[in-house]
Amino acid sequence: MPEEDKEDVNEKMARLRKIRKKAGLVVFLFFGLLFVIALSLSLILPSTEKLKGAPPNSDSAKKMYGIGYYLIFFAIKHGELYPEKLSDLHRLGLIKEFDAFDSKELPGKVTSDEDIDSGVDFKYLIAGKNVKITDEKLAVLTENKEDGITMYISKKEISFDFKRKDKPGR
Repeated sequence: MPEEDKEDVNEKMARLRKIRKKAGLVVFLFFGLLFVIALSLSLILPSTEKLKGAPPNSDSAKKMYGIGYYLIFFAIKHGELYPEKLSDLHRLGLIKEFDAFDSKELPGKVTSDEDIDSGVDFKYLIAGKNVKITDEKLAVLTENKEDGITMYISKKEISFDFKRKDKPGR
């Protein structure tokens, strides 16, 4: 075999090796992405199961659930301590809109940090206390009504106690 042909064959083999490496990387990234998606779903789905006992289309439960995630995030970033005031989540920019603290199901309208802290729609049950997040469930937030929903938070989950019974057709 002439020397030029050997060089061509070597070049082609080198190109094939590069293509195989790139194809292997693409396959690895694809399966890695699938793994990350599966892992994310396995973490998210159990927590959404907690909403199953919620009254149908419960705006309050959805809003409280969102606030709960930011309370946990705040605690993680601040030495496992919950904020002293619920409005700290807004003041620090974790929750940007007042709408997140305002349930369509409740009569009050949240338009300021003072409204958040006075419990227009949701009462922050640990306000002003120096409370750490733990493995034990702690009642943290409740609807501002007698038969409302109460949200419990631990390091492992967000759960609810649904005391109210929605009227039929609601």
